[in-house]
Amino acid sequence: MHITLINCGHQIDGLYGMMTGLRNDTKNHYHIIDAERDEFDLDQIGANNITVYRFLKKTQKPTFFSLASNWFVYYLRLTKFILTNPSKVYHIEWINRKIAIFEHIYFYILLTLWNKKIVYKVHDLDTDNLLSNNISQNSSLVWHKKFFFSYVNRFIVLNEIMKKNLISLGIDDHKVSVIAHGVNNYQPSELVDITLARDKLEIPKSSKVLLFFGNIRKYKGLDHLLNSFNEISTRYTDLYLLISGKFDKTLTTEYRKSLQKKIDASPNADRIISHLRFINTEEVPTFFSASDVLILPYEFIYQSGVPFLSFALGTPVITNNVGGISVDIIDGFNGYVYEGNENLSKTLEGYLEGRISFRDSKYIIEHVNEEYSWDKLMGRHVEVYYDSLTSNN
Repeated sequence: MHITLINCGHQIDGLYGMMTGLRNDTKNHYHIIDAERDEFDLDQIGANNITVYRFLKKTQKPTFFSLASNWFVYYLRLTKFILTNPSKVYHIEWINRKIAIFEHIYFYILLTLWNKKIVYKVHDLDTDNLLSNNISQNSSLVWHKKFFFSYVNRFIVLNEIMKKNLISLGIDDHKVSVIAHGVNNYQPSELVDITLARDKLEIPKSSKVLLFFGNIRKYKGLDHLLNSFNEISTRYTDLYLLISGKFDKTLTTEYRKSLQKKIDASPNADRIISHLRFINTEEVPTFFSASDVLILPYEFIYQSGVPFLSFALGTPVITNNVGGISVDIIDGFNGYVYEGNENLSKTLEGYLEGRISFRDSKYIIEHVNEEYSWDKLMGRHVEVYYDSLTSNN
């Protein structure tokens, strides 16, 4: 059977993982719709059963007209592909949120009316709210998303919480499959010696290091972590906070200034190590190897790939109990879950005083590679693809 997966330039780590999980499936042929990329040549995966189509052109210095032209050509190519390719099932990994209305209607016309089956992975329901810094959870779908959802044959979600949300919005239980996020196998997993990593980041070897990693957005709660660090760091003189990630373009100037003010006004500002920039792939192991624990003080999220990156590099995770992010945390093994950011300071104190502890890095790495392997997870995706063929939706 021929199956098409539409990724269209979105996250490379997830696409890489899915392709590595599909490359040994010799019963099916997979067509990957993606974009031109600088970071990795997907053909290097070496899968005879996978064909990659780079329909979306990459523009070095984009203008409105160049972007509009690129997207126009992309949809022309995609339309021709859908009308001529033998794929029976289309797995839509991402919808372009900036033109979601168009894509919801476009895929309905091109796929449903041509009798193709749609498998849609719901990463979250609140992307627009989260990226606009509105920390809330929608209880209803916008009309075009509701329209599109009514024609999807099968849904894939990352945890049971997301499934319950979809069911509460009127989606039939049998149409929703829960398949966890996979381990980050795109990121190089060779750990850096802790002394070398800390020397490079100018952190004393004997320190306790808290890590905040990833694009800085309001819902990720960095302000809460800064408040807690400023509250407890005077009592724990070996405590360092390592912040790595760039300010997201959706952040308001006011919020950026408030974060910088908390850093500058900290009684121990010299122990806040800030790398407020994009962290290149080859640098990532240094940041995690230099850290004792990753802190996720998120205010809300359905799921995140950051914990799986952390696990792959053997770093435990302390997270707020929000959305579905805590589902994959095993307290005392690969992390710890606390209730509400008002308890973050107390949680960090518990960790620093030894009341909260974790297994060694090698066990965390073994666990994530075994339980969240892409071979296992993509096998379940294939089951969903075949199941969608029985749908008369």
